[in-house]
Amino acid sequence: AVTLRPRPVRDVEAVRLRARDGTLTALDPADWRFDWASERLEILRVVPEARVVEIDLACGYGDPEDAPDSLRLALRRLVADAYERRSGADGPRADVADLIAPYRDLKL
Repeated sequence: AVTLRPRPVRDVEAVRLRARDGTLTALDPADWRFDWASERLEILRVVPEARVVEIDLACGYGDPEDAPDSLRLALRRLVADAYERRSGADGPRADVADLIAPYRDLKL
């Protein structure tokens, strides 16, 4: 299984396996399963010569109104704070940092 990042995943568009010689094999959607709760892709078909998995996916919240209210509020505060301080060298204020913390994924 492969945990997909960045998140949130909106759609898995294609899954391919790359062999040692560089050739790609596109997997049929019946050959893989995506677990929406954990955002993990499980490959059901074993291809021994495959070395790399390539995944095309769509990420994000889609339309702005689909983004969580807390994330939209954090973005507004970040922009206002950056405008007020003009430098941003100290990073975001603590209240803004707390709002965006759940959406940060530093493992990318």
